[in-house]
Parts: sequence; C-alpha cells; structure tokens
Amino acid sequence: MIAESASVSSKGQVTIPKNIREKLGLEQGSEVSFVLKDEGVTLLPKSDDPMKDMKDLKSKISFSEEEINSMIKESKTAWD
Repeated sequence: MIAESASVSSKGQVTIPKNIREKLGLEQGSEVSFVLKDEGVTLLPKSDDPMKDMKDLKSKISFSEEEINSMIKESKTAWD
C-alpha cells in the first residue's frame, strides 16, 4: 500500500503525488473518478470499460486459504 498526502487549494484543487500518478498510469489530461465511502474517498482512473478493469484487478489479487483465514481471524479480533 502506498500512502501519500496533499493539500487542497483555495480553488478545491489537489495535486496527486507523482508516485501515485505513476502507479495509476495517470498523465496530463487523464480523467479520474472519486468514490465516496463511509471510511473516506477512493480515487480511481476513469475507465471506458469498468468490467475489464475489475477482471484485471481480480487477476492481481490472490490470497491463499491461510491468508484469508488469518484476515478473518484478525477482523474478528478487532471487533471484539
């Protein structure tokens, strides 16, 4: 996970840190989408084919059964 911060200008503008732009493949003129969730905002590159993007993401995310069980155990502990 990469965490970066930026300031909001008086015009409501935020400069996306270079490291984040590079990881997302954002260049001048790229469009992005903001997804508002209870826990905050997610920034996503705007896509013409969101289903393809989801399939690409799914192929990059893979957890072993042991990792999944560990995450479940950690989440249960956190809620106790």
